[in-house]
Amino acid sequence: MADLKPFNPIEWELVLVEARKDTGKFVSTTWRRSYQDGEWWVVIGFGDVVRTLYRASENKRALGAGIVTEGPLWEMVSDVNARLLSPAEPA
Repeated sequence: MADLKPFNPIEWELVLVEARKDTGKFVSTTWRRSYQDGEWWVVIGFGDVVRTLYRASENKRALGAGIVTEGPLWEMVSDVNARLLSPAEPA
């Protein structure tokens, strides 16, 4: 799939982030995008490695018992990754 290299997150919708519970850092991200031939999902792991690419139903959602969408763990992951993406402060 030519749209994966280079991967442009602006063209995809982020649907799931897997993060470490101890550090809050991302382990992998899952993205989806609609095309004429259907909806495609891609899982990108550490080091920008494509782990999985598959066609999915337009009704597919990233839901399940282990999915966290609020609370202390959600906030920790959000804070950790916001700091990682922020420009470094001058010394």
